[in-house]
Amino acid sequence: MSSSSSSQDEKRTKIERLFYQLKDGCGDASCQNVYCGKPDIDINEAAATALRLYNDENVRICISKQRIEQVSSNSGGGGGENSVVQNNQNAVTNDRAADPNEDELMDYIVCRRLAEEEEEMQTSGSLPTTSKCPPDAGGLNTSNSVGDCSSSTSKLEHKHTAARVRAKTKIEIEDEGYFNKQAEGYKVIDRLINFDESLSFDTLRVALTTIFAEVLSANNLFVPEKERVTRQMMVKNRKDLRTIVAPYESQSRAISGEDCARHSCQKSDFRFGSMSPFSTPTCDMQQVARLNTAMQWYKEKHRAEPATAVECVILEAMKENLTYLLKSKLNFLRHIHLNSNALNIFPLFLENIAMMNPAALEIVIPPYCNVLVHLPLEAQQRLVGFWKDLTPERLLSFVELFQQQLAYRVLMQGYTEEDDFHNDHMIHIMVKALHLLYLASVVGGEMKKVVDTVANNKSRDMLERYAANQNNQDEEFRYLWVHPLARRMNIDRLDSIKPLIPPHHFVNHEVNKLLDVMADYKNSRTHESGEIFSFISYSFFLTLPNKIHYLFCDVQKRMVILRQYSRLSAYLGSSLISQTLKIRVRRANIINDTLLQLELHTDGMENFNKQLHVEFEGEEGVDEGGLSKEFFMIIVEKMLTPDHGVFIYEQESRLFWFNMHSFESESQYRLIGIILGLAINNSCILNISFPRFIYKKLLGYKAVFQDMHQLYPVFYSSLKSLLEYEGNVEEDLILTFTVEYSDVFGIRHTHELKDDQPGLVVTNENRKEYVDLYTDWLLNTSVTEQFNAFRCGFDLVCSSTPIKFLFNAEELELLICGKESLELEELEKTARYDGFTENCQTIKDFWAIVSELSADERKKFLVFFTGCDRVPVGGLADLKMSLVRNGDKMDSLPTAHTCFNVILLPDYNNKVLLKERLLKAISYSEGFGLL
Repeated sequence: MSSSSSSQDEKRTKIERLFYQLKDGCGDASCQNVYCGKPDIDINEAAATALRLYNDENVRICISKQRIEQVSSNSGGGGGENSVVQNNQNAVTNDRAADPNEDELMDYIVCRRLAEEEEEMQTSGSLPTTSKCPPDAGGLNTSNSVGDCSSSTSKLEHKHTAARVRAKTKIEIEDEGYFNKQAEGYKVIDRLINFDESLSFDTLRVALTTIFAEVLSANNLFVPEKERVTRQMMVKNRKDLRTIVAPYESQSRAISGEDCARHSCQKSDFRFGSMSPFSTPTCDMQQVARLNTAMQWYKEKHRAEPATAVECVILEAMKENLTYLLKSKLNFLRHIHLNSNALNIFPLFLENIAMMNPAALEIVIPPYCNVLVHLPLEAQQRLVGFWKDLTPERLLSFVELFQQQLAYRVLMQGYTEEDDFHNDHMIHIMVKALHLLYLASVVGGEMKKVVDTVANNKSRDMLERYAANQNNQDEEFRYLWVHPLARRMNIDRLDSIKPLIPPHHFVNHEVNKLLDVMADYKNSRTHESGEIFSFISYSFFLTLPNKIHYLFCDVQKRMVILRQYSRLSAYLGSSLISQTLKIRVRRANIINDTLLQLELHTDGMENFNKQLHVEFEGEEGVDEGGLSKEFFMIIVEKMLTPDHGVFIYEQESRLFWFNMHSFESESQYRLIGIILGLAINNSCILNISFPRFIYKKLLGYKAVFQDMHQLYPVFYSSLKSLLEYEGNVEEDLILTFTVEYSDVFGIRHTHELKDDQPGLVVTNENRKEYVDLYTDWLLNTSVTEQFNAFRCGFDLVCSSTPIKFLFNAEELELLICGKESLELEELEKTARYDGFTENCQTIKDFWAIVSELSADERKKFLVFFTGCDRVPVGGLADLKMSLVRNGDKMDSLPTAHTCFNVILLPDYNNKVLLKERLLKAISYSEGFGLL
């Protein structure tokens, strides 16, 4: 037997002898021992007193082992130490029968004592710790189950501890000592807030520890006294508590021994729903601010103490409080249901000035966020509702605090791009915590949910015609890649017009640099089990290049599946299925040829998920990406030509918009929608100038008044002036709910914005309605047929991808159109050379010539070696251009492989000749010829 086991046996034996000595006496009528044979003591008080006295060396033990066996035999127990436990349990059971309310009187304090004694035994080495959670995660793993991580104790030791603690707690509750300590602590904090100069540091330290280290005490701080949880309130609500907790009583065994180890491996069965009466935090935040001011004053006044002494006291108390919550989650959930102020500790801790101390990054923030993200969804929703009312500056300070914790974590762990940090639970916890602040920023800002129901229904009907298996695709992505809390609150980031905090503050670039997108994408496909964390459920946290990478991972996965299916079909002797989407077109008739061939492929939507392969009739060349780029560039240019009649060009905004009077069929608009989708799937950028709100409409939302300035800045200014007009609108402006406009032939038309009230006059009272109806007609209903066809074409290609769950309108525009800025200096930094060196004269002359090109020449140069004049999202550096030496013939022109961004450059050794040849090459580069 080990020394620790022997020590535990001696401890239990001594407590057992003291217990029987107090309760039954030693049997000697003449014994003078004051701790022997107290007739009025009950079993619980005897257990509590024995627990208190066993460390007192002056206490004399006069009872013999034979006497213990005798009294335990008479009471029907089995003798020895088990009888003590059994008697205590019987006494507790009898006590419950006498007063059923007593059972749940103070489970909070009972479980707190259990955790404290457990920690003492672990510290002494008598209790092994088998927690599978990293220390910095606060002793809780990252699954969403409740009660999934605890320390392991023997079942027998737990029974002893539970009996002793319950007995000891009962006595203290009856004396209301616990609540008296609370009251004294509150008085000291009031003295601090009132700048009491006589307040000593020791008194303040005790008070801060008492309040901040206990859940109930902290929750009651800065709450009106009549709303504080008192002993009487707890007694009153005990029956309600038992009703709520009853379905989970079997879970309480998770606190102990073997049951704990088994429970930690299981998924929790907790369901909260309507049984969770959570309330928004009720603490007075003005008082919290006063406490912060007083703490700063106290630090400056007591310079003899360490500068951060008060903050350190609070941080340690917070840590103790949060550590308890992590160790005893079941009890915490009981406490939440019992106490309407249960969520107060979260804003109270986060607002405290001590959180700005660098030590908080290691001591408090990890367990704080750990508890926060493991709250039930309803509790998290209440906190989001509380934080949404903060000022943007205050909410931003919390975001920055969490971002600092992430940076600190990455720095301390020394992660590099080669390391797999995807299993770091602390990073997962911090991202989840940031998500709550992100939702608060969205809800607290300007929001407007304007779903385009007509276009959505039209698209859905079209998809049902072409592919019945696509019906639930959106719901699949929504379930896998949208956080449950966002689903519960029915929040879509596209509803946000102006959040409290600009979205870029939530993006952590350091973590994004380390992110292995492909590995995380694989995690997302098993995310529905809830066992694997994936960053894709938190798209607000991702950089745009990583979002695009996620999308391409999804597209590539579908292409691979289709290629495998084609090979399998060929192997089995079935009809031959093409592995690519092949298009053969004539340059002179590119629109009709493309339209005809794509219409043939609409019999199966999966065809659009294949890789595009383009052939130009009468030209030689293999499409390795370059021909596709040229195809997209030519067909978009043809489709956008005003003479074609599909789109009109608005001079004031220099943007293209749908022609409401177009004579073209819906198939033309569906074609351009398909082209946009194919460009995304094939990683091609389009030179297309649409207003940004068109991408919002593609994501299923209507355009609103704030969007009008993009396309019609003059109309927007006029309508805005109407809304701000301080005079009499009806008499001064003489407007009606009637719109007059002309078609392409100059014929005048009128449209009534309110069919049931033709000629209705605009007044000060209804002008907002007039602006909304005018905007809806101009940007939505007037082009309904054209846009719906355009949207259907886009959805034919992209409905099976997670675009709408990853990108907002601005990001989708960048995905399709890229950037316009041409900083060619970025090319030079990442250029690669074959046959040349960076310092050879021809290369120096080449970059000198490129730097002198005009804006139009730069676009031609980009088209020359990439096939497109737009810059990808990651910048020109992502192109990784290669310059390859192609002999030294002076009469040859530079050539390019647009598929691979390669320029074949003869070694001219003459700057003037190089400039002449290069300008000629980039000016006449359209088409594919033999090199």
